[in-house]
Amino acid sequence: MREMTKQSRLAARSLAWLALLAALLLALLGDPAAAEERIGFAGGSEAVIYSAPEVMERYVTVSGETAWLRLPGHAPEELLRPEGGEFVPHQVHDVVAALLAVSCTRPVGEVAIYVLPWPRRSITSSSAGGHTIYLSPGVRAIPAEVTHMVTTHELGHVFHNTRLPDANQALWDRFRALRGIEDESVYHEGAIHRNRPHEILAEDFRFLFGGSLANYSGTIENSDLLPPDQVRGLREFLCALATTPAVAGLTAANYPNPFNPATRLTIVAEAGMLGSPMAVQVFDTRGRLVRSLYAGRCESVTTRLTWDGRDEAGVALSSGVYFARVAVGDARHTHKMILVE
Repeated sequence: MREMTKQSRLAARSLAWLALLAALLLALLGDPAAAEERIGFAGGSEAVIYSAPEVMERYVTVSGETAWLRLPGHAPEELLRPEGGEFVPHQVHDVVAALLAVSCTRPVGEVAIYVLPWPRRSITSSSAGGHTIYLSPGVRAIPAEVTHMVTTHELGHVFHNTRLPDANQALWDRFRALRGIEDESVYHEGAIHRNRPHEILAEDFRFLFGGSLANYSGTIENSDLLPPDQVRGLREFLCALATTPAVAGLTAANYPNPFNPATRLTIVAEAGMLGSPMAVQVFDTRGRLVRSLYAGRCESVTTRLTWDGRDEAGVALSSGVYFARVAVGDARHTHKMILVE
């Protein structure tokens, strides 16, 4: 009996240690069902990847025959619902592998990637805007190499949004000259897809800095142009963009950070954004809107707002990470704030 008691104590002690270990893991990792994929890549950039089930659960609302994608800080977009079958989304592990294979040093900073369960009605293909990438599903399983190619191409768009914005005409003129696309009657953003300068740069980025799977075809979209590795000075030009500070088209910062109970948020926009619609909202880590700080027009290059750490009802929020989402016209910026007790 004494031996059985000793064994029981040992078993109970083992179970207690296992429970403690599980609690520690949950504290470190959070709720697995709620966590998105966060990775660092390319020597300093960071990506937050939302899987198709997460997007469906958090950001898709269905009303009758209509479905809407409602991402924080973005205008609602109607989705195409499947008819007589199902759409097949990209696999998150392929998206992660594509990002980890990128060789360009510090290209873009922080990127949000949404793996869509259903395509958008307005643009059914994958796309990028600001620091956001939308990966559209297919009608059949998407091969890994296609995900690598699409992800890296869209990252190329984030790269030029960050490092080579349209307002920097001098740098775009240099790129056009290097690429031999100076004839604006042929190469412009209203041209066929392969002749658009933005698309040419995104393809160059994929070809020069993507991994082997991203370049499985060995070609670029516009086969009339020289392959990027045969264009003298192109790689050096793009690498120089990647190692210089990002152009601050729209930025936000708060002080103090961490803060309690209040913080001052300072937003700086380019002069060309003056008069554009402007919205500043605060979201929690689950993507839920907790406070709207501003909705109106961008009336100054510098906008200063105070957040008291409370929600719309005036209730003090708990400690944690919150995100200020700033939208001015088509420009978007997300800034992380830390509230402490």
